Amino acid sequence: MTNKKVSVYYSVDDRYAPYLAVSIASLIDHTDPNRKYEINVVHQKLSRSNKEKLKRLKTKNVKIRLVEINKSLEEITNNTNNRLNGGDVFTLTIFFRIFLPRMFFFEDKGIYIDCDTIINDDIGKLFDIDLGDNLVGGVQDKSISHNKTFIKYIERAVGKPFDQYINSGVLLMDFKKLRKHKFDEHFMYLFNKYQFETVAPDQDYINAMLHGKIMYLNYRWNCMPVELGIPLKDPGIIHYNLFYKPWHYKVMYDKYFWEYANKSEFKDAIIEEKKSYNKWKLKKIVDKIHLLSMVKRAKEITKKDDPHSFANVFNNDKEKRI
Repeated sequence: MTNKKVSVYYSVDDRYAPYLAVSIASLIDHTDPNRKYEINVVHQKLSRSNKEKLKRLKTKNVKIRLVEINKSLEEITNNTNNRLNGGDVFTLTIFFRIFLPRMFFFEDKGIYIDCDTIINDDIGKLFDIDLGDNLVGGVQDKSISHNKTFIKYIERAVGKPFDQYINSGVLLMDFKKLRKHKFDEHFMYLFNKYQFETVAPDQDYINAMLHGKIMYLNYRWNCMPVELGIPLKDPGIIHYNLFYKPWHYKVMYDKYFWEYANKSEFKDAIIEEKKSYNKWKLKKIVDKIHLLSMVKRAKEITKKDDPHSFANVFNNDKEKRI
C-alpha cells in the first residue's frame, strides 16, 4: 500500500453544507490512520458559521482546506441561457469540478465527490487506482439506464453508448493530464461557441469531451439509490443522486446517512428538513414534476437532431474531443 497523500475535493454552497459535513464525517471514519488525507472544499460564499463547523471535522491525519472559487466561472454566471437555474436539481457548483485541475495546479491527482454522498470504505483505495492513459475514472450512471428516453438522449445527443455514460458525482481525476490537455479551456471554448442543450450540464460535457479517455470503475464506488434496484452489500460510496435524498424521503441506503447525520453538528437542521420537506405531500409531487420535466427535455433535444449537438459536433469531426 502506498503512503501517498490522498487528495479529495468537494464543491458546496450554504444550502448543502449540512450534507457535506455528514459526507466528510463518513469519509474520516473510514480512513487509514497511517495515511494522510487532505479534503479541499471549494465553495461559493459559504457562511462563517458553516466554515467553522466544517473545519472542526479535521483530525490528526485528515486536513480540511476551504477554498473559495475564483473568477474562472464569470463567463458562465453572466450567461442567462446556461440552464443553471434548475431549482432542486442544478446549481452553479456543479461546474466547479471542471476547474479543479487548474485551481490546484500543484496536485497531480484527485478524487471529486458530490456532497450528497456517504463514504463507506477507505477513499484511499479509490485514489490508488492507476488510470493508465485515461484522464478520469467514473462509474456508469445506472440510475438512468432503465429509462428509454434518457438512453436515446445519451446515444443521439451526447453521442456515446449509454452503457459508457458515467455519473460525474464521483470522479477519479488525473489533474496533470487534464491540465496538459487544457480541459477547462476547451470546456469554456465549447460552452461559449455552441451552448449545447443539455439535461445534465457538467456531466454531459465531461462524457462528450472525454469519451475514449475514461476508465470505468466498479459500481461500488458510486452506488445510487433506485426505486426498483437491489442494494449492494458492500457499497464503497453511496450517492443519493437526483431526488433520492434521505433528508427528504425514505430511500435505499438511507441507514448509512443517518448513522452519521445523527452525530453531526447539523443534526437538528437535517431532522427539521426531513420533517418539513414533504409535510403536505406536495414536495413529492413537485419532485416528480421536475423529473418529468427532465425526461421531456431529453425527448425534445433528441428529436431536434440539432447540428450543434454534442453528437453531431464530435462524431462529424467539427470539433476535437480531449
